Amino acid sequence: VRTPMLRHFFDGVLATALSTPCTAPVLGTALVFAFSQPPYVTVLIFLTIGLGLALPYVYLSTHPALLKRLPAPGAWMFHFRQVMGFFLLGTCAWLLFVLHDLTEKGVVWAVVLMLLLFFALWIRKTMLESKPERGHSPVFNLVFYGTLIGSMYLFYPSLVAKRGEAEKSIISWVPYAPALLEEAKQKGRTVFIDFTASWCITCKFNEFRLIETKDVSDAIKKLDIVPVKADWTTGDEQITAALRQYGAEGVPLYVVIPSR
Repeated sequence: VRTPMLRHFFDGVLATALSTPCTAPVLGTALVFAFSQPPYVTVLIFLTIGLGLALPYVYLSTHPALLKRLPAPGAWMFHFRQVMGFFLLGTCAWLLFVLHDLTEKGVVWAVVLMLLLFFALWIRKTMLESKPERGHSPVFNLVFYGTLIGSMYLFYPSLVAKRGEAEKSIISWVPYAPALLEEAKQKGRTVFIDFTASWCITCKFNEFRLIETKDVSDAIKKLDIVPVKADWTTGDEQITAALRQYGAEGVPLYVVIPSR
């Protein structure tokens, strides 16, 4: 974007999108409350969240003297950028882990596709360095981007091929279904619903440290509780409706439906 004001605006949009990948842990309660209120209250809450994100920048811009206390630009910024790159690689590894949970061999094909994409970008960069005028050639750009899109299209079926059998758990989870809840209600059994998703780090931490434990498993068996897993990884519509029914717009969420 050439216009400075528009560029700064979209920089802010990008920063907001990158800093709020999920609703937990701090914003979860605020967002659940916001979506359960009238529209004007919802808008007010989101404006407050946006103000909180922008406040440090606004304060520094209105108090230029404080800018002198910030670290001076230098070589440390280059090293800092490199360190942040490792965090991005960590995010990539996490997303590949999620893909591994969802697909049979999606991770392998995702890595192969990324390798081919980087190789194609390297070829394009090398060719443009030798003959810069190619960058303005419609035919060259059409062939290059058409090849990239075609490769993604060919790899897509392998990337999304579903995994067969789910991994074993210490708790005998039952997939979420409205009919299951009605059946448990008629039999007078308590139901525990774990609303989760593979991409939700907080969900996975809670499962690893709190839920998927021997004590919880023994308690579920002793009290004859029906453990229900509502996996929202793919945005299932029934689970989305259930989340809203219980006043939530995201995961994690834990619901206990008593027998009486």
